[in-house]
Amino acid sequence: MTLKRILTNICSDRLEESRDFYVALLGFTVKYDSDWYVQLASSENTEFELGIIRRDHELVPSNHQTSPSGVYITLKLMGGGLQDFLQSRQSLA
Repeated sequence: MTLKRILTNICSDRLEESRDFYVALLGFTVKYDSDWYVQLASSENTEFELGIIRRDHELVPSNHQTSPSGVYITLKLMGGGLQDFLQSRQSLA
């Protein structure tokens, strides 16, 4: 067996708002969009993906369906710092 990919999924009660936030912030494109799951990918590197799943969906284990108590996503940037990255995202809007 060979590992093909690892996809990070985050839970959300506000799927559309979460999708729009990460699309605007990261410039990701929507690969799949439904009423319970959204998959986003970088338009520059399709290996960078982020899944957003409705927190109360049956695929989410019951012990993870509670309100989140904390999570963070680490982004490693090249060619500048966070401010440069955010400014470049705003110039595309």
